[in-house]
Amino acid sequence: MMFDARALSYLKEAALERLLQYVAVESTARFGEPSPSSPGQVELGRQIADELRAIGLDDVAQDRHGIVTATLPATPGCESRPTLGLLAHLDTSPEESGTNVKTRVLRAYDGSPITFPGAPGRSIEPGTLDELAECVGHDIVVTDGSTLLGADDKAGVAAIVTAVAHLIAHPEIPRPRIRVAMTVDEEIGQGIKHLDIAAFGADVAYTLDDDKAGTIASETFSADLAIVRVRGMNSHPGTARGRMVNAIRVISDIVDGLPEFIAPEHTEGRQGFLHPYDVKGTVAEAELRVLVRDFATPVLAEREEFLRQLLGVALARHPGAQGSVEIVRQYRNMVDGLRDRPDVLDRADAAIRAIGLEPRRTEIRGGTDGSQLTERGLPCPNLFAGMHNAHAVTEWACLDDLALSAATLVALAREWARS
Repeated sequence: MMFDARALSYLKEAALERLLQYVAVESTARFGEPSPSSPGQVELGRQIADELRAIGLDDVAQDRHGIVTATLPATPGCESRPTLGLLAHLDTSPEESGTNVKTRVLRAYDGSPITFPGAPGRSIEPGTLDELAECVGHDIVVTDGSTLLGADDKAGVAAIVTAVAHLIAHPEIPRPRIRVAMTVDEEIGQGIKHLDIAAFGADVAYTLDDDKAGTIASETFSADLAIVRVRGMNSHPGTARGRMVNAIRVISDIVDGLPEFIAPEHTEGRQGFLHPYDVKGTVAEAELRVLVRDFATPVLAEREEFLRQLLGVALARHPGAQGSVEIVRQYRNMVDGLRDRPDVLDRADAAIRAIGLEPRRTEIRGGTDGSQLTERGLPCPNLFAGMHNAHAVTEWACLDDLALSAATLVALAREWARS
């Protein structure tokens, strides 16, 4: 095994120090804004770029989109091996606040319910969360419950920086040329399109954006965003009879027509969903945003047609209203692009075994920057980084898993250095 308990403890403390620094910078992605959608992402990227320069990486740069890239040269004799890309994203979910994060480190977590001072009455416990039960005895980080932790994906960032720092400190570990990228706006599916794959120069890549130790996600949802827009007719409510057409009621009818069995809160495994997550508007104009997800790409079109049918029915109930459905392509299931590159997954398996874990290939009920990169020709599965319960204020990071994530990247570098 590549790492003993002492070495893993060192990686854990180094990664923890970085994680706490990174989550202190608010970097929430913002819907409807050009990428980078928030100044905090640029600021965090600037800080990490300075850190990468300080630990000795070459070609460190932050482009006009906020994306940070850097190079760790190959060790002598490994220059001809494929260039390995490692990616994580700087932004956090827009669904909860990421401002003024108050962290708590629970050493040797004892399995008792975890309460949140910033969210009275809210708690999590191993009896209802299998992932938390697996963290009993480990060190974990949570917040006070008033914000996200931001381990999605700042734990991934911490794992990468900790791993490359370890490789620089240990030149006896063979490695290929490594390219690092810290991307922006992954949570809204917009930042990765600005990464120039040819300029990045990786032959294979991995994102660090998953949870449990040992996990390799080789399949993701295919995803679209449906934007339903409705125009009504306003009038004074005192004289509205026969005149007013309320766009909000039309949108309400559409939401009411969405079956529960295809809602995210009622689906699991390989089941897709329609998720209405944002509504805004007035009597005159209203807008509904719906996430369309499925592992089978053709099913997206079926669900989108269903939304159009719901709109048609709702408009018929409200004469005078007008509406439309716009479909925005987001990403596609990475499995198709990875079928032709089994070596990318096989080497990840070998790296995980090298640190004493058994690899577990899974699908992820979401997407990663790797979904778009794989579709664009750069094979890029997703590896674990120890974050759990993402997008919730009860999010936590398992520091033992985070250390294992950094160790996996060191082992992965060694695997890709092999002929």
